[in-house]
Amino acid sequence: MQPVGIVRTLAVQGEIVCDDEGEPLFLRGAALDVTAQREAERIRMETESLFQRAFDDAPIGMTVVDQLHGGFVRVNDAMCRLLARLRETLLGGLPSRT
Repeated sequence: MQPVGIVRTLAVQGEIVCDDEGEPLFLRGAALDVTAQREAERIRMETESLFQRAFDDAPIGMTVVDQLHGGFVRVNDAMCRLLARLRETLLGGLPSRT
């Protein structure tokens, strides 16, 4: 038994079972404790947000490159300024000045 004050997150599904006349007889269903999965997802989202802010706000030019196909997948504002290119140009691979 869990101590008082512990909050759990449940995924619940149920259905009403009726007799031949359509009258409800009982409710059957299942509940699954998804607390750990939800907490892991919350932590993943926080970590991703932290990376995005650090990448976007970095004072140095930063890129993420597609190693298989080449080209930029992501660039920050500092890289756009350093290369004097628009983000769309860098991501699309077209040579153009800002």
